This record gives sequence, structure tokens and C-alpha cells, in this order.
Amino acid sequence: MNYESEIGELLSNPDKNSMELAIRRLNGKGNSYGSLTKANGDYLQVGGGIKEFTVEFRKIHKNGFKHFKATKTEENLESHIIKIGGSKVTVREDQVLDLQMTCQIFFAFIEGEPDVEGIKWVDMTSMFE
Repeated sequence: MNYESEIGELLSNPDKNSMELAIRRLNGKGNSYGSLTKANGDYLQVGGGIKEFTVEFRKIHKNGFKHFKATKTEENLESHIIKIGGSKVTVREDQVLDLQMTCQIFFAFIEGEPDVEGIKWVDMTSMFE
């Protein structure tokens, strides 16, 4: 399992502590996204930084992949802007995660699947077809 950030920070088989430190280094400007990829190609990607993040999950299967967006179980459809890679990215308010929730998702992924209480995964695969 490997993590890589926008600025090229590389971590091989990160533990929870090193993963949290890497996420904490995201700043929404020059280091605003990263991904954690398993050997089978499944990955989590995070964008944003400091206090606001958005997280996506890609699950590889024999016929291709499914792509999901982490969404709080309490729905809020209002728009919110997060800075990622120098751009302003619009997401739903219920897709804006704090540092603690973002880390919990990454920790769960390190241990298996990114299933965390308070988060549902919204299928957005159609955006990639």
C-alpha cells in the first residue's frame, strides 16, 4: 500500500500515525491532495487541507471499477467550495469532512475497507463513463 501527495511525498505501507501526519500536511494550496493505493488498485483520494477535506474511494473489480464519494449520513445539499490543486472545487456541504473523519476513513482503509460510522459512500461511477 502506497501513499503519494501532490508534492510527491511517498509513504510505503503507512501506519495510522504516519498517515495522519501526511493528511495534516495537506494545506489546500501547493499540497492539497493525496492518494493511498492498495496493490489491487483500490484507492482512497483526499483533497483539501487543514480543516476541510473531501474523500473519494475507487474499488476495482473484474469488469472495471466503482467510484464513490464520502458523504455524511446527515444530508445537506448546499454547495461548498474546497481549494484543491489551486482550483476551487464545489462539493455538497455533506461531503465536506473534518480532519478527524478524514483520518478515520484512511485508518479503516489501511485495515481493510473504508467503512466508518457517520459516512455513506455515494456512487459517482457514471461521472467516469
